[in-house]
Amino acid sequence: KIFSEGLAEMKKEEAQELANALKDSANSVYHLMENLLEWARMQRGLIEFQPVTVPLLGVIKRSVDSLYEQARHKNQTVTIEIPEEIFVNVDLTMLESTLRNLISNAIKFSYRDGQIMISARVHDGTNIETIITDQGIGMSPGLLDTLFRIDSRSGRLGTEGESSTGLGLLLCKEFIEKNGGKLSAESIEGEGSTFRFTLPLVPNTF
Repeated sequence: KIFSEGLAEMKKEEAQELANALKDSANSVYHLMENLLEWARMQRGLIEFQPVTVPLLGVIKRSVDSLYEQARHKNQTVTIEIPEEIFVNVDLTMLESTLRNLISNAIKFSYRDGQIMISARVHDGTNIETIITDQGIGMSPGLLDTLFRIDSRSGRLGTEGESSTGLGLLLCKEFIEKNGGKLSAESIEGEGSTFRFTLPLVPNTF
């Protein structure tokens, strides 16, 4: 009611700014509920594990495309450097959820006009390591040490006030481990963060 009554008195720029803020808030609530639902289903054993062989590049491109508006809003560039020949054996739903969370976080905690890099390489001859690097606000050693612990509070605001609970990272860790991989993070406060996860390499495809 307050919004509708005041809309007539707002300038076009003010109305657009408020609309964008409402959209961002709605998206944050949606992603939180999505993570909560997936977390609850995982804990109750209701998520069926269905691995398939997929090209990693295609999955990552779709994930980046789904977050295009979030990155465009902050005028950020997302660069992908992954060979087309890389195939992984993975539960597609779990991989897509992991990528959405990690890339969304990179955007959230990076500054306007920032750059995000996504790459992949063969690791130990049997795994593919995917690397997501940003040049954002980074993390303190204390936050980094408790990042994947259920009993810690790792939620904080993004560079433009975006909300975060830290739940998405716990979900990512469980999904990657369910697929036989490992998830880790490196960070320097004020300089940015790098998240790495491994997945089984499909033999004779790279």
